[in-house]
Amino acid sequence: MCGIVGYIGPQSPVPIIIEGLRRLEYRGYDSAGIAVAGGPGGLELRRAPGKLRNLESILSKQPVDGSFGIGHTRWATHGRPTEENAHPHRDGSGTLVVVHNGIVENYLALKHELTARGHKFVSETDTEIIAHVIEDELNKAAEQEKSSGAPSVRASGRVGKKNSESPDSNPNEAVLTLPRTSSIPLEEAVRRAVKRLTGAFAIGVLSANEPNKLVAARLGPPAVLGIGDGEYFLASDVPGILHHTRNIHFLADGELAILTPSGITLTSFDGAPLPLKTQRIAWDPMQAEKAGYKHFMLKEVNEQPRAIRDTLLGRISPDTGEVFLSEMQIPDATLRAASQVVIAACGTSWHAGLAGKFMIERLARLRTEVDYASEYRYRNPIADPRALGLLITQSGETADTLAAQRELIAAGSPTIAICNVVGAAVSREAQGTITTNAGPEIGVASTKAFTSQLTALFLLALRLAQVRNTVTPAESLHLVSELARIPQKLEAMLSLLAPSDLNSSGAPSVTALSSRVGEQNLGTSEGVAAPTIESAEGASYTSPGRSPGSGPNKESQSAEGATYNAFEGGPDRRARPRLSLIAQCEELAKIFANARDFLFLGRGIHYPIALEGALKLKEISYIHAEGYPAGEMKHGPNALIDESLPVVCIATKDPNDPASVLKYEKTLSNIQEVTARSGRVIAIAIVGDEDIAQLVEHVIYIPPSHELLLPILEVVPLQLLAYHIAVRRGCDVDQPRNLAKSVTVE
Repeated sequence: MCGIVGYIGPQSPVPIIIEGLRRLEYRGYDSAGIAVAGGPGGLELRRAPGKLRNLESILSKQPVDGSFGIGHTRWATHGRPTEENAHPHRDGSGTLVVVHNGIVENYLALKHELTARGHKFVSETDTEIIAHVIEDELNKAAEQEKSSGAPSVRASGRVGKKNSESPDSNPNEAVLTLPRTSSIPLEEAVRRAVKRLTGAFAIGVLSANEPNKLVAARLGPPAVLGIGDGEYFLASDVPGILHHTRNIHFLADGELAILTPSGITLTSFDGAPLPLKTQRIAWDPMQAEKAGYKHFMLKEVNEQPRAIRDTLLGRISPDTGEVFLSEMQIPDATLRAASQVVIAACGTSWHAGLAGKFMIERLARLRTEVDYASEYRYRNPIADPRALGLLITQSGETADTLAAQRELIAAGSPTIAICNVVGAAVSREAQGTITTNAGPEIGVASTKAFTSQLTALFLLALRLAQVRNTVTPAESLHLVSELARIPQKLEAMLSLLAPSDLNSSGAPSVTALSSRVGEQNLGTSEGVAAPTIESAEGASYTSPGRSPGSGPNKESQSAEGATYNAFEGGPDRRARPRLSLIAQCEELAKIFANARDFLFLGRGIHYPIALEGALKLKEISYIHAEGYPAGEMKHGPNALIDESLPVVCIATKDPNDPASVLKYEKTLSNIQEVTARSGRVIAIAIVGDEDIAQLVEHVIYIPPSHELLLPILEVVPLQLLAYHIAVRRGCDVDQPRNLAKSVTVE
């Protein structure tokens, strides 16, 4: 959730820490702070509520310097987002600071205990308790040493405004320390302190009394160590330090690290030495940058073809249709004997799991349950050692998902993880992992991670089917062939325009389209018509039944700031020029940006995509949106339909699948129920389905595919629709209010 960056090395720590925190802004935060030691000012602290730029403003007026330091961006859980609640937090002496991700569940009991011992607190946070617990351990050790007759000195002096009540009364003051020899080192005090904490935490600690030392410990939320050339890093996530090193150790639960200029020492909470397991991160640092796009989300939407290709790489045989999952350590005999699959996930990953249920049950004929991970362990699930546990999480560190995984393991079930981060906690505890290879996803609203999860789920479903002999080799080959075409179809939908070819609102410019039509064979993907450019004054897109030479609609203007009549009603709607997907979504955003509510409908495997479309919209635009099974309209939601309610209907079909055609026909009936009540329908349909255009106000077409693969294509227009509505409403697309990218506490 929060961001942590620590540095120790020959460079000035402040620019490195601030840069790292900026690269972790996607995690969500409401205040920021930094502590630096080893300089002429001793231990110096700067904090500010709000965005990182507020902290930078303070640093420009009151600079700090030293040889090591630590910074933090806070996402409020205990106490308001104010300066006094921002991290780092100090102990009572003011010589020690702590940053923390997670929740200390027993903080009130500890606070009462420490208050009775004379400690004074100045914030509303649970993190401040940790600093005082560490101080308490240092004091206890000093008292024991003193009682044994050994000398001990612990003294500190302050510069700046003094306050007898609390050293935190002036958060921007410096701390000067006298030389001190502690009876125990800082890391031992931290070891003793963490054993008194209940809950989840990833902490970073430094003390002015122990120069050039950072101590980190983890139990729950993620933390990573970076190994550079004579310099060492601590962070809550890889992007925070990726520009400085790709050599990473993922701190495991129960591990404590001591970072000094000479290296990193790793121990357990009991002090037992542990080996450092360095992994080389394959991500290019540029993958974590916007690369010219206005927002990370738009960039990540356009990265989906590559993300899916990378997820498929080396896992399918185009010649035989066989699926290879080399990271799976579960024997085929166990897969064959499985009684069911239990999927646990949260948020967008839960929607992927719902779609995965349809894939697994249809292909592998294996009963599948899907649970919210946050609810799984509280419903007292029936233990079944023959059940396969499947955990889906982008970060691999989601606290609720990890808790569900441990429940499954305790019940004797082997677990499989679908995760986007190599070496994440969920992978370390699983017997098999399917890494999605989507690359870093920075935008809080998940896009490419979701479609990569759907791809991984299809691979798993097909692998289970092959092991259990529920599909023939010919069927496998056909399914793999359809799967392999998905990236190309996405490329055709998105047109893969470079950021420089997009106008200020993200729509393609006429110049870009003109220059790229000759470069890209957009018409080769199944069911996608290639655009044709008439002139710099009007961009015309050919649609089925319309000749390229028929010219643009008279009222169409250029793609920049254009007003199109592609969405007008009437019997001549099929003759209207078709816009690009991006331009369509931009036009729809103009129409519906001020809507108060949205309804998303889908049937079968398309219902989870309706849920995901609604989630995307509410996450980033703050419009209330609901996803609903289309067949349930008569059981309540019809009461909401009126001329002010936009209804997005997923009305796609696989013409080679009778069950899919039947669901499509029933969905058309649901659409007619909506239009009969003056509801405004936006339909997602298969290209060539011109009949639906006569029923609804707006249609977005996607290429045809197999019924189980259509969700990967369907969700992209919903992502772009949410994006353009949010942009038009002036929302912070990449960092929506009150949300965090990785939810590492319950």
